[in-house]
Amino acid sequence: MNDCPERREWLRRIVELATGRGVPCYICRRPGASDFEVGASSSAIRCCGMEFPDEKGFFIHPFDVGSGCDAWFIPQRHTPADAGFWDWMENFATTSSAYRISGEDVAYPDYLEQVRTLVGAMRRGDFRKAVLSRTITKDDSSISSKIPELLFRMSEAYPRTFVFWVYLPGVCAWVGATPETLLRCDDRGVFTVALAGSRPAETVGEWGAKERDEQQIVTDSIVQTFRKAGMEPSVHGPETLRAAAVEHLCTTIESSGMLSGAQAASLLGGLHPTPALGGYPKKESLSAIRRVEKHPRRYYGGFVGCVENTNEFTFYVNLRCMEYDDMRYRLYVGGGITADSEPDAEWRETEIKSRTILNLLDKI
Repeated sequence: MNDCPERREWLRRIVELATGRGVPCYICRRPGASDFEVGASSSAIRCCGMEFPDEKGFFIHPFDVGSGCDAWFIPQRHTPADAGFWDWMENFATTSSAYRISGEDVAYPDYLEQVRTLVGAMRRGDFRKAVLSRTITKDDSSISSKIPELLFRMSEAYPRTFVFWVYLPGVCAWVGATPETLLRCDDRGVFTVALAGSRPAETVGEWGAKERDEQQIVTDSIVQTFRKAGMEPSVHGPETLRAAAVEHLCTTIESSGMLSGAQAASLLGGLHPTPALGGYPKKESLSAIRRVEKHPRRYYGGFVGCVENTNEFTFYVNLRCMEYDDMRYRLYVGGGITADSEPDAEWRETEIKSRTILNLLDKI
């Protein structure tokens, strides 16, 4: 990572101008990369379902399109390498109103009752797994000014994650460091991971039955989705993958051959949301989540990533993330609930996951 003061100032200026002038903009650092990519456009494109334009840019898709959130694409029409970029940013103006965070976080006793409700449904045989999320909201009138430094620190602390910031005037300001690939499609073939089962990083001993079962559910679901799309994938793992303060069981799933745009959209539709963020079976678990959770997930549990064209892209599940406005920020964290889940242990797991970002913010 280029850690010179000039680079930090460059990043600070982009975030400040984009949010101050209302420019649709994104910044990202791909896993293992040494620097950030930036793209901006005079307008973002509202997308239908899993489809996105056949050009280079950034795509963000919500957990549930029916929740009032749309999918958006920001074309990479302008970058800091272009002549006149800074003048264009400084002279840009939008009439979009600012998005405001609303709603309350779930209290500890209510969260425990949510877990018990889901566990009871699974023990009755209604479904096998559901992912329960919650929010952690904190007041901070200086949060916007902390974003550039947060991006640097996330990139340094978590080099194997996809680090991103995306700003859509009137829609969202979102930042995250996600370890989970939803789908990569390029001339090498098609690649994804099954990432599930969580415990504190560097835990000694074998994985428990609950975590192994949770991970196998995700793997089986993804393999079935590939087969429905006419592909016979190769499966490797599971292995332990560290992601900040936690570690997961991770299985890689891949297939040769390049997809058309229509095939890619179909495969994305089958994969999203994976059981790692939704549940299994998908229909029954999502229905239970909507009944139990009291907050909209918005873009948490959706996916984000870079597009080269309609059959060459890499998307990541949007987790270890937060949104913010000019007065507060809200983290989204979740955990997989199975019939063996202990409510208090699930709460502690979300507390550990929240430290991915909170530990870094505490130092800024």
